[in-house]
Amino acid sequence: MPLLLRLYFVHGGRLIWFSTFLQTAAFPLLLPPLCWINFTVRRSRSPNTAAKQNFLSLSRPLLLSCIIIGLLTGVVNLFYAYGLSYVPVSTSSLLLSTQLCFTALFAFLIVKQKFTPFSINAVALLTLGAVVLGINSAAGDRAEGESRSNYYLGFGMTLGAAVLDGLLPTLAELMYMKAEQAVTYTVVMETQLVIGFVATVFCTVGMVITTDLQIAKAAVGKCRFLRVVGAPGSRDRNVENSIYRQDFLFLDRTGSELMIFAISGEAKEYGLGETNYYLVIISFAVVMQCFFLGRVGVVLYSSALLTGIVVDVLLPITVVLAVIFFHESFTNDKAVALVLSLWGFVSYLYGERLDYKEKKNNEQMEFSSKRRPKKKE
Repeated sequence: MPLLLRLYFVHGGRLIWFSTFLQTAAFPLLLPPLCWINFTVRRSRSPNTAAKQNFLSLSRPLLLSCIIIGLLTGVVNLFYAYGLSYVPVSTSSLLLSTQLCFTALFAFLIVKQKFTPFSINAVALLTLGAVVLGINSAAGDRAEGESRSNYYLGFGMTLGAAVLDGLLPTLAELMYMKAEQAVTYTVVMETQLVIGFVATVFCTVGMVITTDLQIAKAAVGKCRFLRVVGAPGSRDRNVENSIYRQDFLFLDRTGSELMIFAISGEAKEYGLGETNYYLVIISFAVVMQCFFLGRVGVVLYSSALLTGIVVDVLLPITVVLAVIFFHESFTNDKAVALVLSLWGFVSYLYGERLDYKEKKNNEQMEFSSKRRPKKKE
């Protein structure tokens, strides 16, 4: 995921809100399976019962929870896109790995997750890794032409995304725990559909009315300048006035029309070509939807804490791929942060393994004691 988003920015992408929008824009992919499930359920029931069935089976409290999580998801995606526009993939991946410690903290406070010495050790190591990375890599890890202030801003936004992203799985776990209905994977898909829709609406509004709109107007101004300069060598004043009138009308269009113009213009100027531009943004949207759907599934069948661990599993792969494909530097401080992150991850897994063995032994002992015949008095 960070690789695709960084690929968008590295080769000429500059629309922050648009890249935020892409992270949840593929939510309609959930409609075909949900429609099929709804159709099969209706066929298996009587006509009277099927007629009363709604497309979404979510209760009102669950629907309200999805709306709140959807808005928060939009904010997290904005932080994530803004941070990655200034920070290299390898650095952002190591920063995002700290979401495990935030997930652990929120899980402890909100859903009363139990801690072990191994999980505490993992949290400490991952936090230390982020601190080492932030102190030592600002000078030599900035992209060429990137200012120190932009780097620190991107660093802070990425770390903020890690904090809030650590909260989201915990809120999802709490939502499922408090649900007033049976939570199946169909319900999980419905919740993700609502979350994706709300987050996409949030990003669409922001995309139309904020910074990206200014970029779109700047692109229109550039287009107007090129048209006027390239228009005549002719001295016909009517032709020149006509061009200005057309551009004035174009600038008078709605924000959504200007955004479409900006996106199409960005695609034509994209470093990898127009076709690859659309391939990158579509691939990114689909991958992000798969990620979100998988994450809520892990939360349902296990815990929010395991979600953070699964995300951290991708850390070494992402860092290595960033060095290979983006030719990013792999400095000593980055290596130290990576080792600390991996050490924390292994420590957590080892602790979980010991807990699993202990629970299994206790279950076997309890089962054996129940099967043992009672002595006659």
